[in-house]
Amino acid sequence: MEFINNNIIIRETIVNEPEGERINRLINSYINLVNGWTIQSNIVENSEHDQIVEEVVDEVVDEVVEQVVEQELPEEVVKEGTPVPEVIREVNECVYQLSSKQDRVYTKQENPHEDTETWTLALWDGHGSTRGSYDPLTKNFKKDNFMLDCLDEMITNGEIDKILEKDIFSEEYPAIALQRALGIRCIEKKQTMVSVGATMVLVKVSHIISEKKIVIDVLSSGDSSVIIFCNGEKVLENVKHTGFNEEEIIRLIAENRVNRFQPTKLSGNFEILDELHVCSKQGKYILSKNGDQLAISQSVGHLEYLDGKIKDERGVYGLSPYKARMEFSDTSEINIKLFSDGISDVISPEKISSDAEVVRSSNATNLANLAKERWEQQWQSCSKVAYLKSLEDRTIPLKSSEHCFNKVDKYGNNGTDDVSCVSWIQTRKA
Repeated sequence: MEFINNNIIIRETIVNEPEGERINRLINSYINLVNGWTIQSNIVENSEHDQIVEEVVDEVVDEVVEQVVEQELPEEVVKEGTPVPEVIREVNECVYQLSSKQDRVYTKQENPHEDTETWTLALWDGHGSTRGSYDPLTKNFKKDNFMLDCLDEMITNGEIDKILEKDIFSEEYPAIALQRALGIRCIEKKQTMVSVGATMVLVKVSHIISEKKIVIDVLSSGDSSVIIFCNGEKVLENVKHTGFNEEEIIRLIAENRVNRFQPTKLSGNFEILDELHVCSKQGKYILSKNGDQLAISQSVGHLEYLDGKIKDERGVYGLSPYKARMEFSDTSEINIKLFSDGISDVISPEKISSDAEVVRSSNATNLANLAKERWEQQWQSCSKVAYLKSLEDRTIPLKSSEHCFNKVDKYGNNGTDDVSCVSWIQTRKA
């Protein structure tokens, strides 16, 4: 979508694949699923079957159209003769390895042409473990993440630079390029990567000086976050790939990566209610056909090495990254944040107004510091139903118990998560 008349945002495009192809693929997936269920159950009459297909098609078309509908974005009218404001740009990153030490961040600034300056921002949140070397002190095998070991090596030797330079909207997009590079490592080391992986978030910022615009490309796989604010208004937030994402469940079933009759199973999780109270909530695991279970529906890694080759370069759960492109005036105030669920699990802009302000205007360090404080503070654990009732009627006492995420159990584990964040901020000089 394009805007004129000195609007701040010039163009917005949000895609996973060409929209016509994506809608047709989803509709066909739904129809195939319904056909499969009908054939197996053998109890649906033809008229009922046609009605079911028609209802499902209508539902998925409505859902997809709703996702790609164009929204009006903030405008700013600049009067003729008004001086062009000077801007300050800041890149900031912060990581706190509070738990499994599996978060990684990457930033790079370049000037490939006289007319262009670019920034590449990336974040990975690792999960899973592979048995590492034997530790004679603990008499146990160390837990490693082979995927992150390979990623660390690529960052150190510069190989990751070439991977992240690839066009997000090309067939050789950075996530699949990384998968192929990881697959080569598996073959070279004769080691599988089936049980380990990482979310991936990539943001590429380009300042095209002659056109006076900022172009931002976004790619994400997993449940890590990307949020973009323009002049204080949120204009983009990526789609998360979890067991609650119905489109992802359809993809996993259509690609035969999970059992269609039980693609997920329930799990435990938590949510914060305010700055002091926390409650339990329901989570979901994706159940892959190889028996693994994962809280997210896709990520990089999870490559199965067998008989000298990689079974599927897209991994056990496949890849269908969220992709977006946005364009802004180069004098807009822009705040971009990438962060892991170690932040989104304990920061709630929807429930806590001060959190909303930190997410909107702060840099990576300030946001990560707040998340770290939340993980380390003393909480009051309670029932969500009881909490909501106590808000309605202050005379009702709220029963709660103390809870601390960083309390270490007898196995040396705690309930915290690693915290990582990267920010790119453009502000006008006063």
